[in-house]
Amino acid sequence: MQERYKHNSNDILDLEWRMAWVTPWFMAQEGLTGLATESRVGTIDYEASMPYRGEDAEWLEFQNMSVNGDKYPRGFNVKHQSNQELWSGCSGIGLERWASAFYAQKGLDPEKWPEAFRKIVGELPEGIRFL
Repeated sequence: MQERYKHNSNDILDLEWRMAWVTPWFMAQEGLTGLATESRVGTIDYEASMPYRGEDAEWLEFQNMSVNGDKYPRGFNVKHQSNQELWSGCSGIGLERWASAFYAQKGLDPEKWPEAFRKIVGELPEGIRFL
């Protein structure tokens, strides 16, 4: 998934972005802040710069990917038939945030959008215009 996310951000959307390894909310809630780096449990936030916010502004998280460890299988009493440990994970993509990052960095003029993105989107229908 990380490779596909990188492909989308680099090769299609051509965004300025970064990854941040963070403590998942459930670990922070349980007082385990800072332990995500010691285990393989944690969240990768994908963040895009927002040029209109200025050079030192916070970046916008537009997607993430979490490895939740055994938190939810244990919590919901899910077991493997041969007693192996089960882990879960999830990923979230904010389409509105993708769009916000894209428009903030690339503008509203389709002629200035990356070629790979324009190829996928194709010709915009008549009547759609950006103000």
